[in-house]
Amino acid sequence: MLFRSNILVNGFSDRIVPVSGDIRQERLGLSSTCYDQLCREVDEVFHAAAAVNWIFPYKGLRQINVRGTEKLLRFSFRLKTKTFHFISSIGVCYASPGPEKVTEENEMVSFLEGMPLGYAQSKCVAENLVRQAGKRGLPVSIYRPGLISGSNVSGRSNPDDIFSRIIKACIEMKCAPDMDWVLDSCPVDYVAEVIAKNSSRINFSNETYHLLNPSPGHWQIGRAHV
Repeated sequence: MLFRSNILVNGFSDRIVPVSGDIRQERLGLSSTCYDQLCREVDEVFHAAAAVNWIFPYKGLRQINVRGTEKLLRFSFRLKTKTFHFISSIGVCYASPGPEKVTEENEMVSFLEGMPLGYAQSKCVAENLVRQAGKRGLPVSIYRPGLISGSNVSGRSNPDDIFSRIIKACIEMKCAPDMDWVLDSCPVDYVAEVIAKNSSRINFSNETYHLLNPSPGHWQIGRAHV
C-alpha cells in the first residue's frame, strides 16, 4: 500500500501498518508467516484494488480484477471468517440485453456478453465470486459506485482518471468536445463515509448498494444552443 501526502488523518498514523503485497500472486505476494498473521488478526476486508482500464478486453483485466478478488476471498475464509466489502462499479448495470431498470437485487452476470466494456465484465464476474462466497457463509457487501470524483472538502482527486485528464486537456487546449455525457459522479469522501458507516452495522447482511448522484450534471450544461 502506498500513502500519498495529506491523505492520512491526524491521530491515526500510529494505528496504520502498511503491508506491501500483490493480489495477483499466491498468498497475496506475502511470506507464509506474514500471510497467516494477517489471516488471524484481520477482521474486515475492504477490496478496492483493481486495474481500471476502459480499453482493455476482459482477458487483459482478469488476472487482477477477477483472480485477485478470488485470492482475497480465500484470505477472508482462512483461519477465521472476515467480513468482505467489495467495491464494484455501476458499469456492471449497463448491458444491451439487460433489464431497463437495474436494482440492487439484480445479478448481472447472466448479461455479461452484452456489457460493452471489458472492465465492467471483469467487475461483474468478480461480483459473482463474492456472492458465491456469501452463500457459503462469508458476510459480504457489494458497492456499485458511479464515477468517483474529488473530495467535497479539499477537492483532492485522482489526477490520472479519465475525468481529470479530460478537464486538464480542455484547459490546456482551450476547447472542449461536444459530448452528450451525463456526469453521474459522487465525491470520494461521501463514498468512503457510506462504506465505513455500513461496515459498522451490528446486523450485517449480504447486500448490494448503488452509490449514485441523485442530481447528475451534464457535460453540455453551459452550452449555448442556437
